[in-house]
Amino acid sequence: MNQNQDSHVIYQELLTSSLNKLLKLLPKQMISLKTLIEKSLEQIEQAKNDVNRFATNANKYFIIYKYCIDIKHNKITECCLYDLEKLITQNFIDGYSYDYLEFEKGKQKDRMLIDSIVESIISCTKLQDENLHYLIVKCIDALFKQQRLLISGETLLSTFKAYFHLYKLGMGSIKNSIKIAIKSVYDNSQVKVDMENMLNKGLSCNYIYDEPKEIQAVAISDDDIVEYIAITLRHMVDDVILYNERMKTGQANIPIASVPQAWEAEDIKYKNYIEVKVIDNGITSGKFGWCILCRQPAPYFCKDTRVPVCSVPCKKKHFEMIENIKIMQSGQQSKNDDCQIIFKYLLSQANKEKNIKKEICLDFIHYIVEQYPLHIQQTNFDENFISMICLNLKNKRTSTTIFKILVLLIFHARDLLQVQLEIIFDFIINKLPSDQTSAFLDFVLQLIEYPKLILELFTNHDCVIERKNLIQLLFEKVAQIAQGEQSHQDNCLIANSIIQKYLQQFIKIVQEEQNSSIAGFNSEQIEEQNQDQLKKMIKNIEHFDQFSQNWKEGLEYLISQGILDENNHAQIAQFLHDNPFNKEQLGQFFGSSKDNHQLIFQIYSQSIDFKGDHIVDALRKYLNYFTLPGEAQQVDRCMLVFSQKFFQDNPDDVFKNSDETYVFSYLLIILQTDIYNKSVKTKMTFQQFCKSSKLSMERDLGEEYLKYCFDQILKEPLAIHSSIEKQQNSQIDWMNLERKSLQQKIYIFMPRIDYIKLFMEVFWPALFVNLNVTIERTENVQIISIAMQNATYTLQLMSMMGICDLCQQFIQWLCQLASLENKQLKQKNYKALQCIIDLAIKNGNALKNNWRPVLEIISSINYLLNEKQKGKILQEPLESISKNIQSFIDISSIDKVMQNTSYMDSRTILDFLQSLIDVSLNEITLPEPRIFSLQRLVEVTSFNMDRIRLIWMQIWNLLKAHFVTAGIHANSDISLYACDQLKQMSVKFIQQYEHNNFKFQREFLQPFELIYAQTSFQEVKEFILSCMRMLSHMCYYKLKSGWRVVFKIINQSLQESIILVNISIEVLNKVFSEDLINLKDIFDEIDQTFQFLFNREEQHVLLKGIEYVQNAVESLMKYDNNLYYAFWMQSLAHICNLFSNNQQQIQEQAIQSFFKILKSNTQNIKGHQYVQIMKGMMKELFVSLSKAKKEICQMAHKSLLELVFDHDIKEAYDEISTILLNSTVQSNEYLAKTSVMTFKSIIIKEGQKLDWNQTIQILDLMVQNTTPNVLFEAAQLDQSIIDDLLSLNLPKNQIQLNSDQLTLKCILQLMLIDIIQDIVDHHIKLLNEKTYQYLLKIAQNLFKMSFKFNRQIKLRYFLQQQGFMPNLQQLPGLIKQEKSSAIGILNLLHKQSLVNQELLQDLIQYILEILEDTKILGQIQVNTQFKVELEKIIINNLSIIQVSIIPILNVIDLQKVQDKIKSLLCYFVQLPSCYSLLVSQCPHCQICPYKCTQKQEWKKLFEQMQQLQLKLISQI
Repeated sequence: MNQNQDSHVIYQELLTSSLNKLLKLLPKQMISLKTLIEKSLEQIEQAKNDVNRFATNANKYFIIYKYCIDIKHNKITECCLYDLEKLITQNFIDGYSYDYLEFEKGKQKDRMLIDSIVESIISCTKLQDENLHYLIVKCIDALFKQQRLLISGETLLSTFKAYFHLYKLGMGSIKNSIKIAIKSVYDNSQVKVDMENMLNKGLSCNYIYDEPKEIQAVAISDDDIVEYIAITLRHMVDDVILYNERMKTGQANIPIASVPQAWEAEDIKYKNYIEVKVIDNGITSGKFGWCILCRQPAPYFCKDTRVPVCSVPCKKKHFEMIENIKIMQSGQQSKNDDCQIIFKYLLSQANKEKNIKKEICLDFIHYIVEQYPLHIQQTNFDENFISMICLNLKNKRTSTTIFKILVLLIFHARDLLQVQLEIIFDFIINKLPSDQTSAFLDFVLQLIEYPKLILELFTNHDCVIERKNLIQLLFEKVAQIAQGEQSHQDNCLIANSIIQKYLQQFIKIVQEEQNSSIAGFNSEQIEEQNQDQLKKMIKNIEHFDQFSQNWKEGLEYLISQGILDENNHAQIAQFLHDNPFNKEQLGQFFGSSKDNHQLIFQIYSQSIDFKGDHIVDALRKYLNYFTLPGEAQQVDRCMLVFSQKFFQDNPDDVFKNSDETYVFSYLLIILQTDIYNKSVKTKMTFQQFCKSSKLSMERDLGEEYLKYCFDQILKEPLAIHSSIEKQQNSQIDWMNLERKSLQQKIYIFMPRIDYIKLFMEVFWPALFVNLNVTIERTENVQIISIAMQNATYTLQLMSMMGICDLCQQFIQWLCQLASLENKQLKQKNYKALQCIIDLAIKNGNALKNNWRPVLEIISSINYLLNEKQKGKILQEPLESISKNIQSFIDISSIDKVMQNTSYMDSRTILDFLQSLIDVSLNEITLPEPRIFSLQRLVEVTSFNMDRIRLIWMQIWNLLKAHFVTAGIHANSDISLYACDQLKQMSVKFIQQYEHNNFKFQREFLQPFELIYAQTSFQEVKEFILSCMRMLSHMCYYKLKSGWRVVFKIINQSLQESIILVNISIEVLNKVFSEDLINLKDIFDEIDQTFQFLFNREEQHVLLKGIEYVQNAVESLMKYDNNLYYAFWMQSLAHICNLFSNNQQQIQEQAIQSFFKILKSNTQNIKGHQYVQIMKGMMKELFVSLSKAKKEICQMAHKSLLELVFDHDIKEAYDEISTILLNSTVQSNEYLAKTSVMTFKSIIIKEGQKLDWNQTIQILDLMVQNTTPNVLFEAAQLDQSIIDDLLSLNLPKNQIQLNSDQLTLKCILQLMLIDIIQDIVDHHIKLLNEKTYQYLLKIAQNLFKMSFKFNRQIKLRYFLQQQGFMPNLQQLPGLIKQEKSSAIGILNLLHKQSLVNQELLQDLIQYILEILEDTKILGQIQVNTQFKVELEKIIINNLSIIQVSIIPILNVIDLQKVQDKIKSLLCYFVQLPSCYSLLVSQCPHCQICPYKCTQKQEWKKLFEQMQQLQLKLISQI
């Protein structure tokens, strides 16, 4: 069975049952009425099978019920009302037809049946039966709940009067039902009669205009009205079409309308709603049909207009259409006539009735005002309404409801009641009976539920000269009540609560405003890009504006398309520079922390020219390219890049380096933010700017320079975000409109929050007096608590609004109240303590520069609690105070104060720290120093380490001087504690990354250096060094600029006791075990460290120093040696200073390290650097060896040879030769010998690489330096002079001869002659004619000198007598030198003659000279004393002949010297006689060292000469 069939059955059953009951109840005499009922039953039975929807309408049968009700019989009336209620509820009787009862009488043809129905029901009120009254209420309520609006006008008023009458008569539950029914009457009348109430924006009771508006006339034509009517009718038709379609589904209880009305939102029939699809003009219906405007499918409906829509634009357009019609109709007669009738009736009754009856009227009025504020705005506030309020206010017992009505009236009609409000407020404030204080406070409580309303009233009344002060007087009275006597504690409590509430709400308003302004900074929409220009730069790119909308996705897209190369930073930078991308997105890109983005940014910045620009102009130019991002760390990165580029372009500006440029540029950004951000209420002054600059840079840039910068930014911002610019323009428009409105006495909705500041300044005296007097008068704990909270809120609000002077007075009062100095404290004082602590925790910014008294109190609290914890008994009253404090103050709250400093703004944190420093200074200067504030300074510093660099620098500049003061305190415990706290902070701070151009670690660790330099305590110095040791071990790779301080401290310690030195060595062990490249910026300090180390005398210190230098140089050799050349050269120089150390181990270690460094890094040392090393350090090394032992000398020369042989250092050979030359003149025998041997080894092994001109010169100089000139000069003396000297018989050693030195020179000469022979043997081919002649000359000179000396036998004897080689068994001589030099000359001439035949004659000539000398020697007759020496000379010559001459003559072509053959033959014929003489007459045969061996040699020589003779003979 479908819905119609079900409804029809119910209709039949209900109506039949009802009429049958009436038929039974009617008296028999009422025949005509019974007959009517019977006929009606027959009709109902006949229509039983008619399922038409109109067949269920029972309006025509109402006449039966009317006649029955007119009987005035309780039982019959009850039956009628009971059945009528059911029929009406089922919508079988709706009264929606003309009143056929009255029409038959010819009266009121326009009267509706509903009017008669209501009239009949209301007539039942005359019957005195509570059950009937209840049914009356239910029937009327059912009528008003029908969908069609039929009850209006007089009928509606009659209904309302009937309700009111029944309420007066009723009791208990009936009254509640009537209340609900009355409200339902008004609700249904308001909603159904006039839909414009629902469409009006003012429907919400919380509605306040967002900004002042001027209503303008709207031009609307008849066509617009016709269009609106047409779409509305079409919508009604749509509902019918869709309803019929749903009927076909067979669903029960189908609603007629597609969109539920507001009161039907929870109706079950809409919850079971079935969506149907109907096609109209080719468009299929949506869930709610078709859009009322565009006829597209409507999946949504508007909650305001209750019509189907397809989208938000259509919703807005339809809404605007309704608004325009509404505005056009403004001034016309309202359609709310029925509501006006009810409302006026209630007003009249409220003025007449008394007590309980009045109260119900007021309740209904309150309900209407609360639920339908728009209706209140349309009442025009006739005299009835205003008089009703005034009359009720004058009553001795004013109802609280009247205040509720008044509050709502003020809220919804404040702009229309300005004059009336002044009268009402004047009465409330000045004339309200004293026993109505509670009602007054209740009124104020309700009023402050709308804090913006309070601000509006203050703006439109108190701030206008022609108008009376409403809010000021109102709250002054509240403040006065809050100071109440003991007998009015309740009112006093309420008044203080009111003050508290309005302060809280004002704070909330300010916070919301500030948050919205901050949020607005990043909410600006992206500008539309210049597409044409970009398309010219980038071809074939789709969605080219992608980068503007999101730089991350945009960049990825461009890279993926091959437009940009991800690794080509210069290309990307140029791309960003050439194309008009959104500045905000560029700022986000440049502020990114990624390294490649920063590289791109740096390249991008290089294209900006700052040369010659003032820093303000440069910053303005810089920020014109992109919008500075909002995050502090991003701003920091942008400023770092700017500072580097600006200093690069302007190195001669006022800034010393890029660090200072960065600090000052960031300070300018902060200044701009402070000036142009409206959320900052207290603006920075020029004096504050100067102070901040000096604090940040630690020097003064000059008032003139700072003044120029300040004025330029004050005149025009560096750059301003578009959203802020829009806000500022809006603010200007707002202020202009506001000013205009006040001048024209136009009500201002939603004034600026600046009026809160004005309100607080006006209300401040009363508020302050209230708090002061309240605290003084009362001992009520609850009141004191609220008052203290009010003090906190007041301070917070004044701080937010920038009322600093009043804040200072307020804090002083609070601190005075909470002072712990020598007095008995009451509960209010402890509450003040609580208040101060809470204030410090929750509203630290509110205290601004007033922190010192607060911190002094906190310090005192801590002292008392700590002393108590230690078990100490304090003097009264401190003992009792300390006990009480424990119950009021939680010691952990002090921790919270310090923790919350991280939320303070930059100015407040600086003020806080300065105050805490002052308190700490007082503490540590006490007879018994305290460290509470010093400890808290460390905590606060730790909590604020994440602040931007500039603010952190300002913070630390305040702190470090105080830590130094504490660190050099006269009490060592204080000093150690300060250093320990510094250590803890250092470990945390150094974990943070330090930018290469920002040297703040150095600033942070500087107190350690200053304390170390100034303290007199050994244990403090030891502790500081242990701190440096810990930092170097834990934070080696984190330390950057901080290393300078570490080494400064170490350098100081290296000049002090060995204990401190040993600790420093522990630090240095770590430093020099790592890569020294991390310390590249402090090489000057490290150099001093080496210097101080090597100035020590302790062996282990010196050895460590050598080790450190070796490690340091080897570490740096891995890198570009040009960059660190000066450092490691200086480091090697420090080792060189130890070459002459008198400790052999030190000397040996220094030499080993020196050569080890050179050997291990030869590939990194360039030739010219080697030359420099040899000229300096190597020379110094060999000079220092003059007193060294044999082992040291040998080690040095061995190391030098290894260096030369294993590495290609030919550029330094000349310098090495020079060094060896100088070493040959040293008195140290071992040094001289090893130097010559080293020179010889180099010549033999490295001859191919030598410069022989230079080498022969060095050889010549060596020969000259080692020549025993005394001997050779003596050899030049005449024989007569020598005989005379011998005849004198001088005592031994009469003539002072340096025998050892002469002997050494002789030995060296012999070694040098060997070098000549080595040259001939190995490198003769490398000599040119010049070097050959030079070498020959050297050899000849050596031969000549030794030749002459050897033949002065008497001289040799004399010299031996005077101490020259006195221990020899034979006379001193240069026999070996003569032989070696002769052989060298012969070999040299011979080998060279192979190249140059002309030299063969020289060779033969030299041979003849030797043969001649041998011949002559054989003929000389000497005494027996000198015969042995003569024989030795002869033997030496024969040895030359045997070793060199005979072999040479055997190999040369004698035909080329044909003229010399006879001479040669002659000498060789004569030589055997000389030989035979020596062999036969040798007196020393038995003691001859050669013994038989020599004889064998002579025999061999004889045989060789015989063979040579034969050869010579054959050549003649």
